[in-house]
Amino acid sequence: MTKIMTGLINELKTKKVIFGARTAVKEAKKQNVEKIYLTNDCPEDIMDKLQNKEDKMNITKLEMTKEELKELCQKPFNISVICILKEKDKEGKFLEKTKKVSSKDKEEKLLEKAEENLKPKKIKKTNESNA
Repeated sequence: MTKIMTGLINELKTKKVIFGARTAVKEAKKQNVEKIYLTNDCPEDIMDKLQNKEDKMNITKLEMTKEELKELCQKPFNISVICILKEKDKEGKFLEKTKKVSSKDKEEKLLEKAEENLKPKKIKKTNESNA
């Protein structure tokens, strides 16, 4: 199984997904789409409409037909387009993609914090008056 197929299967399980070309075009116009998967026999007019919106989303062409994608997704209908929607927070705002931080970066940040905690701290003297 290819890396693309593994990614698609993972996203089908974990993200909000929309099946169908018409809905994909509508969501792309609203800029609600993170990624789009197209079959190799997807109609040309749908591909053209979606590729005009490509600057904001990631479009991947699959090496499978509508029927094969239907079987993969275990749906009773042919699927030529799968839309992965952007994630939203509780207020309905889109979440920004978080940059993956390597374990080396994490270690460096932890070391910096530890060094800051080891530095001697200045103690402020207060003038206390005994009345």
